Amino acid sequence: MLDANFFSLSKISKLPMNQVTILQDSRERFPWNLEPMKIEVLALQTGDYCSIDKKLVIERKGSLDELISCMTLSRERFERELERLQAFERALVMVEATYDDFVNGRFLSQMSV
Repeated sequence: MLDANFFSLSKISKLPMNQVTILQDSRERFPWNLEPMKIEVLALQTGDYCSIDKKLVIERKGSLDELISCMTLSRERFERELERLQAFERALVMVEATYDDFVNGRFLSQMSV
């Protein structure tokens, strides 16, 4: 479980970002621009982004539609991904959507909220 202070702005702002290396999965179709951090692209077995020490991993979902697809059509695959995430000290599934998108049903699925 993430400590509430782990991602605090004061901690992040003190990091020498140009000295941080992030591992990025080679299958990322629309990768984040993480400049000034250094990016090392390789095939990750788990997640889309990972800290160089492999303690933190981020599984990125580009939209609510992608997340819903993972929870329905690709559920078994998503459950395996979640199981692999448990091997990391810190893991995060990040969905590129807003809470407002979710509660107002701004997704293509017929799934109800």
